[in-house]
Amino acid sequence: MKKIILFFAFICITITSNAQINEIGVFAGGSNYIGDIGPEYYINPNNFMGGLIYKWNLNPRIAFRGTFTYAEISSNDAYATNQARILRDFRFTNSLKELAVGVEFNYFEY
Repeated sequence: MKKIILFFAFICITITSNAQINEIGVFAGGSNYIGDIGPEYYINPNNFMGGLIYKWNLNPRIAFRGTFTYAEISSNDAYATNQARILRDFRFTNSLKELAVGVEFNYFEY
């Protein structure tokens, strides 16, 4: 327990530091489909999604960012609460891949 407290103390305590030039991040979560096929639940993540982020800080005000996101989506009318959808019996599975680039501008230096 003492090691964990010391670990978090070293992470939280900082001395004067400069901003990073390169930033790399990873994120993961759940994805779900909301549409004409399947159940009518709006928040029901049942598949995997994740991505990578890279950011290059050109100067204290301008940064360039690139992101790749991958998500799997699927739905099945068998899980619907609407009887008409259950009788229709449609289903699908698909994957989404997104590549995005952007420029960030800050009015105040960070």
